[in-house]
Amino acid sequence: MNILHLHTNLNLTCGISKTIYLIAKYPVEGNKHFVVALSGDAGKKFEESNIIVRFLNYNNLKTFKILNVIFCLKKFIRVKNIDIVHSHHRYFDFIAYLLSFFCKIKRVTSVQSFVYGKKLLSYKSPILLAAGDSVKKHLIEYFNIPEKRIIVFNNFVDLSELTVTRTPEEIKSELKIPVDSYIIGYVGRFSIKEKGIDILIEAFKSFCEKNKNAYLVMIGEGQDIKEVNLNSNVKILSPKKNIFDYYSIFNCLVLPSRIDPFPLTVLEAGMMKVPFIGSDVNGIREVITDGVDGLLFDKEDEAILLKKIQAFFDDRNYTEECSDKLYEKIIKHYERKSALEHLDKIYKYL
Repeated sequence: MNILHLHTNLNLTCGISKTIYLIAKYPVEGNKHFVVALSGDAGKKFEESNIIVRFLNYNNLKTFKILNVIFCLKKFIRVKNIDIVHSHHRYFDFIAYLLSFFCKIKRVTSVQSFVYGKKLLSYKSPILLAAGDSVKKHLIEYFNIPEKRIIVFNNFVDLSELTVTRTPEEIKSELKIPVDSYIIGYVGRFSIKEKGIDILIEAFKSFCEKNKNAYLVMIGEGQDIKEVNLNSNVKILSPKKNIFDYYSIFNCLVLPSRIDPFPLTVLEAGMMKVPFIGSDVNGIREVITDGVDGLLFDKEDEAILLKKIQAFFDDRNYTEECSDKLYEKIIKHYERKSALEHLDKIYKYL
């Protein structure tokens, strides 16, 4: 089967882009994957793995010329003999629906976020792959999607992608962080509304008052970082191709999301045995069992987050136990091989 993946932006820090990358890099025998996106900074990564990627060179959806896109995709589908169009954004879900009137294609759409509005134009594919149970619930309750059309297909990770090319000492030297420092990590979009970075930064300031040798390393992109007050112990980094080099310096990773359907970050932290602290919301609570393989706190509660960080700081043995258990859970339930076998069955069903 020839499968075409459609997404808006292929970016190095985008969880959806990472999922598409793993699907395309490790095709089940008999399948070949192609990728078309509007834009993004991850094209080189895909091409290095011999994945055919085409960018339509649109910077954002405001300049989204739907007729041009349909024409380009119609030609691509015919030239590459595409059997299945796998959309990873609801705009492309609708475009695939329109293309189905002109091309003999089957359609499936992955849903990895909570979106609202445009109900009549959204989620036309006969099968929707919900990133988690909370996403499935949202599709049923808000969009009135029949449950029989929805399959839960979680994000996943691949141990063979875990490559650390530099030592923690090298990374700390690059960031001008003392070797013996306690480092809290954050990886993701710099968003206040959804990712709650303001809560993390305020909790970290309080943590620094008691622990002077602590640092917060935040890796991602987004304008919201300009709206928060940072102290000198906060390091802001742009997206990194070799992200696991930086995971290796974290003593714990915090994801303070106000909304988070099913974050890949928690799976990556588990794969790297980095102790995890997250807000008790949506997909985070689907993975983390509080006090067993990580710590959860009530979103918006900066004081409780501070206590959770301090708990990991004070008891390193307990921290290690949590990270080991999270690693075991990730390998058992969220590893690439079983996930792609599941996806192949869905493709064959289509």
